[in-house]
Parts: sequence; structure tokens; C-alpha cells
Amino acid sequence: MRSIITFEKFINESLNLSSNEIQLLDECTKGTWEEKDGVINIEGDFIAAKKINGKSLSPMVFGRVTGIFDISDNKLESLEGCPREVKEFNCSRNLLNSLKGGPEKAEEYYCANNYLITLDGISEDAQNISAPGNSLESIEALGGRSISGNLFLHENFLKNLNGCPEEIGKSLDISSCNLDSLENCAKRVNGNFDCSDNNLKELAGGPEFVGGYYDCGNNSITSLEGISSNKMKWIDASNNQIYSVIDLPPGLANAKVGLHKNALPLEILRSQQEFVEDKGDSSLRNWLEFTLKNESKERYSPLPRMIEMLNDKKKEDAVIEFIKKTDLAGISNDNPKLLAPIASGVDKSSPMVEYVNKNKDLFSSEFLDSLEISSDLKDLGF
Repeated sequence: MRSIITFEKFINESLNLSSNEIQLLDECTKGTWEEKDGVINIEGDFIAAKKINGKSLSPMVFGRVTGIFDISDNKLESLEGCPREVKEFNCSRNLLNSLKGGPEKAEEYYCANNYLITLDGISEDAQNISAPGNSLESIEALGGRSISGNLFLHENFLKNLNGCPEEIGKSLDISSCNLDSLENCAKRVNGNFDCSDNNLKELAGGPEFVGGYYDCGNNSITSLEGISSNKMKWIDASNNQIYSVIDLPPGLANAKVGLHKNALPLEILRSQQEFVEDKGDSSLRNWLEFTLKNESKERYSPLPRMIEMLNDKKKEDAVIEFIKKTDLAGISNDNPKLLAPIASGVDKSSPMVEYVNKNKDLFSSEFLDSLEISSDLKDLGF
């Protein structure tokens, strides 16, 4: 006797899909799906976050998805079976160490919090890329092509920026990436630029244009030389080793700049910024001479904080850089009386006096006398 099967069972058997796979497609598809020749195409979205039990999508194979394909928050180790073409692709928070097998086309590409070392296999037309929280060492797979959206790469271990897009339509975040150089960074970032929490000592190689804010805080930069020259919303350069903002581009002299916790006290850096704004002068020596000449006229003189800094043994490196960059030796030879407020304020055991004592031949005898340092030739070894 022939058995009679239901229409639903007939359809399921003809699809070459298991009942569990059909159930997953029905539950996760927002739109319609069809299977043909072993390939599943979806008109709409496939939202399977926290829904997949295996290490890959196999044996399911997707072809084209017109909307979102979200397989985030699973335990996937492979992208085998992913669609070839999709509008938005999200494989974040899995166990992936490679993007191979992922979509060839996906304008929005999210692969955060995996174990990726490179971006090899990423969609060639991706315009919005989010890959923070991986173990990325290289982004060369991006090939330097410009993108119209965001590029988020924070919290990785990049060795360099080779392959970084030439232009980024929105924001670029390379914070907390262990970088020691901005070489090969994007030249134009139309949104925000964040390179904070790295090992940078300078901003050379960074963007020439930033349309939003510029965050370079928590590095080891000593000046703002190399920063984008256009007027930005604001700049955060806090927690660095900055001893000078005198080299701010003219258009940024009156910009909002966060300068807390740097090598030099905030009052000194603000004084430099105001000097550039008022005088259009980018000489540290000229700033110091101007400050000393007008010290009694200034309502909030930076001189007390300057002397405090010159006495601070914990800031020895900053003090030496300050002495060199302001050409204190040159001022002592050309106008030693101008340095009287400094000479009368510094301690005899201060980093400044110690440096001057080791380099007596650079400073005038009058200045040495004001510091009670002998300029006798016998003391110089003659």
C-alpha cells in the first residue's frame, strides 16, 4: 500500500535541506528565501545572531542576500557557506582567525572581536569597515583604496599602516593599536581621527585634513608638529610629553586644544598658544623673551609654573628639551638680564641648574654668576 506524504514533507525533501536548517531559515529570515541547486538566496535579511550551533554554516551555502546577513555572537571558526553578495555583513564576536569564505561583495563589513591577524578575504567593495578588538597586525588587504564610510581598527596590534585607505569619507579610529608611527596613514579623513593610546612620538605622516575632531592623547608626542593644518572641531593632546604648541599651524592658533597632563604645565602651553594667535610667531625663543619682558603686565603669568617645572626633578628630560628649544643659552649671551626672574627662582639643585653647570661654555658668565655658578676657566678644565 502506498503511503501518502504531506505537502510540507514533500517540499522539505525536495530542498535538500534538513528540518533544522529549514527551521533556522524560517526563524532568521526577514523576507523570503529559496533554495536552488544547493544554493540559498534571500530577498531581505538573515539575522542569525546567537542562533548557529556549529563551527560554520556548512552544509548550508548562501548565494545572494539583498539586505543584512548577521551571524554575529556565535562560535563560528569559518565563514564557509557565507553569501557571495550581501549589502551588510556582520560576523563580529565569533572565533574567526580568517575572513576567507566571506562575501566577495559587502558594502558594510563588521568583523569585530574575533582573532583576525590580517584582513585578507575582506570584501573588495567594503565602504564601512569595523574590525576592532582583534589581533590585527596588518591591513595591507585594504590596498590603499579610498572608502566612503568609517574605518574602525581600534584595539589591535598593528605593525604599520601599510594599505590604509588614501581617503576616508567618515571617521578613522586607530587608537590602542600599539603604533609607533603614522606613516602611510590616510591623507584625508572627513570625519573624526583617533590615534590615541599608542606609542607615537610625533604626528608626522598623519592626515593632512581632518573634518571632525583629532584625538592624539595618551601617546609620547613632544609637539603638535605634523598635525592636520585645517581648522578642526577640537583637538585632544592630553597625556603626552608636549613641551611646545608653538608649531601649531596658523589656522589652529585659536582652536580648542586639550593639553592637560603634558611635559610642560598647562599654563605654559596655553601661553604659547596665545602667543602664536596674537603674534603669528612660531619661535619658542621669541615666545620666552616676550613672556619675560611682559611678565609684570600679564594677569596670569606662566612664570611661576615655569619655575616650578624647571625645579621638578621628575621632569628632567622636559626641562632639558625646554632649555634647548627656547635657546636659553642664546638669550643668556644676548640679554642675560632678561633671565633674572628665572635665575632668582630656580633651586641650586634643580634640573635646570644641573644642566647649565654641565654646559657652562654655552652660557654667559653673567648668567652663570646669577645662578652662583663659577665661570672660572679652572672649573672648565683649563
